[in-house]
Amino acid sequence: MAITKTEVNQRTEVYVAADSTAASSTNEGNPTLMVVTTITFDDTGDAELPAVSNHVSHLSRYDENGDPTVITGQAQIVQDICAGIWA
Repeated sequence: MAITKTEVNQRTEVYVAADSTAASSTNEGNPTLMVVTTITFDDTGDAELPAVSNHVSHLSRYDENGDPTVITGQAQIVQDICAGIWA
């Protein structure tokens, strides 16, 4: 059998901007997100699986170069939340 990988978004938390007076062109002037994802690897033919782990991501509007953070790899719900809070 093949190993399957499943990712489930457990929760997404939105945090208000760190500095409400900061420019919207900075991370400090924008909300941030914490995304918790449960990742499961399974193979019904392997008694030692499934293996389950949690992955936590912290997303800011801009990356370390000042460019918009690429969120295309995130779940659609996370992309929708980002679009709403970073508009």
